[in-house]
Amino acid sequence: ASPSQPGYTCFGGAQVSPSSIVTVWAPGTGVTFFPPGTGILLPANRKLVLQMHYNTAAVAGTDRTAIDLDLEPTVTSPAQILAVGATGFSIPPGEDSYPVSASYTAPLGGTIHLVYPHMHKRGETLRLNRNGSCLVDVPRWNFGWQQFFRSSTPIAVGSGDQLDVTCTYDTQLDTNPIPSGEGTDEEMCGVGLYVTL
Repeated sequence: ASPSQPGYTCFGGAQVSPSSIVTVWAPGTGVTFFPPGTGILLPANRKLVLQMHYNTAAVAGTDRTAIDLDLEPTVTSPAQILAVGATGFSIPPGEDSYPVSASYTAPLGGTIHLVYPHMHKRGETLRLNRNGSCLVDVPRWNFGWQQFFRSSTPIAVGSGDQLDVTCTYDTQLDTNPIPSGEGTDEEMCGVGLYVTL
């Protein structure tokens, strides 16, 4: 990208404020349907930023990305996608199950309808607890199978509830530390929560 072309030259968020996540996609994600009567507000005259990670190291190609949004004039229960996770960590090489953890205190009460666990290729397990009780348990992470998961019953979260996420990683084949970051050769530890407030 350049001043005369749209886009960004590096990884990163929307790089504008305020901004909010509308949806996410990663390898394995199919079509995402939000629960009936819920949705994310898209204010008039706001731009949508699509963050796309290309891999053109092996072969160049043509971008065929398409997006299809179902829009409603109003919804009964407005929602947000909130992220709970660790940042700024470094994983040493030669580890078979290295843990990374983070804690988050819910500032507002709400209801969790969907969860989106996320790590990269060295991820092994992921767990999210609320006040010590398990909300999400991924015992065998698969980078190629990522999606929003729906609980059979929406999960109430109270203001002040403690959310703790722990991820483990296998770096036995690595010789250098693995930093946190958005590139696939880096690592992430997080859960996206689709929440109505």
